[in-house]
Amino acid sequence: MIDAEGYFESAGIECHTAGEKNVSRGWVGIQCPFCNDHSWHLGVHLESGAFHCHRCKEKGSFAYLIKILEQCEWPQAYQKAKKFHGSTPSMNEGSFVPPGALFVNLDACFCVNPWPILHKKYLEGRNFDPDFLIRKYHLKATGNSGEYKFRIIIPVHINKRLVTFTSRDVTGLSRARYKAASREKSILPVSSCLYNVDSVKDKALIVEGPTDVWRIGDGCVATFGTSYTQDQVSMLVRTGARRFFVMFDPEETAQQQARKLAYDLASVKSQVEILELPGGNDPGSLDYDSVLSLRREIGL
Repeated sequence: MIDAEGYFESAGIECHTAGEKNVSRGWVGIQCPFCNDHSWHLGVHLESGAFHCHRCKEKGSFAYLIKILEQCEWPQAYQKAKKFHGSTPSMNEGSFVPPGALFVNLDACFCVNPWPILHKKYLEGRNFDPDFLIRKYHLKATGNSGEYKFRIIIPVHINKRLVTFTSRDVTGLSRARYKAASREKSILPVSSCLYNVDSVKDKALIVEGPTDVWRIGDGCVATFGTSYTQDQVSMLVRTGARRFFVMFDPEETAQQQARKLAYDLASVKSQVEILELPGGNDPGSLDYDSVLSLRREIGL
């Protein structure tokens, strides 16, 4: 059970319970922060903690709602949610899922074995060893049906906990090369995560995508594109790394974002550098010798 009314009262947010402002039994209603609602269309379900706006259709967990309402980071939002959650969940418990999160079981949903030839050919075509990547990064393959058909499923772990996933099309025909899990199917949304962050020690090399990480290996993390978030910056800082290297793709828009990210990191960490690859290469296209040279140069 969620004490949503108690939270809203403590936060100074006007709310209404069943029988008021068309609020149904078992729900607490507030004005939706996602769509500038002037009524009370957003309801929090007291049993599950899931919220849903009947106007804009936004939905998610109680912790995510707190994060948006208070403009705080995920750890603070979880702690607030914990205070008003009857079963007092813990972020350190392996079974912890924020109230209302509907995280999928990847083994049950994406377990095509043996791996399809098409998927392995995609990896081989990019000069990867499919068997090595499957083992190291716990990759999974999808078949020819469903929302994620003909894709490689890329699990995202933080503190060795599966928190969300993204996926890569292997046909070259999809408009969306990458497709991430929705917020309601995730413990954390992809935009708040860093891929391969558990491998970071005293140095971190920051790239755009998972395939760049696969090429470079441990100590390398991806922001899932150039449009990074402050949640990701905070996560980088919390790794405890002393030196950071930003290496985005060579396009000017990507380099602009690289400079912006380096500036944001430099405001809290003194040792931040931008790396540019010669010849207009991107990290995912490096050959084996170039990767070894790069790792030696920056001490990964």
